[in-house]
Amino acid sequence: MPEEYLRTIRPDEPPSAPSSRVQMKRAVGEGRSSSRPPPPRFRTPFQQAIDVLRELFPCELAEVMRFVDKIRAARGAAADPDLVSRVLGELLRLLPSYRDTPGVPVSLVRVACPEVPRTLLDRALLTAEERGLLRLVAADFPAAFVEPSAGVPTARGLLYFIAPAR
Repeated sequence: MPEEYLRTIRPDEPPSAPSSRVQMKRAVGEGRSSSRPPPPRFRTPFQQAIDVLRELFPCELAEVMRFVDKIRAARGAAADPDLVSRVLGELLRLLPSYRDTPGVPVSLVRVACPEVPRTLLDRALLTAEERGLLRLVAADFPAAFVEPSAGVPTARGLLYFIAPAR
């Protein structure tokens, strides 16, 4: 069986289309063209996910990001978004009682979340500060009321108060 290669131009383009747009079709046998479509191109799961994400609306993308944050929090790579929300809620609840102070003591937020391990709460506080949702204020030493084990130790000092973001 002789094989012939015919050059054809895509039907939606003018005959003067550049040669890079010209497709090659293979005619097999007695002038018949093959009716089989070309095999589908392999797409990785990452490429498939990107294609789906491109079709989402912004509010749907926000939900996807919340889910991604929860997955990352489950493996310890990020703070749990639900815990960050809970911390912000406690801050708003306690803030009116601490207007004349640098902020709400971290220890009061710890008391409000007794089942949350210390490291997870510290990570949630630091993440909320990075995102600009609140400010962590260092305690001045020496101070009679400051309990070092109640704050968040960092290179900036002992972060002892939580204040609203400016």
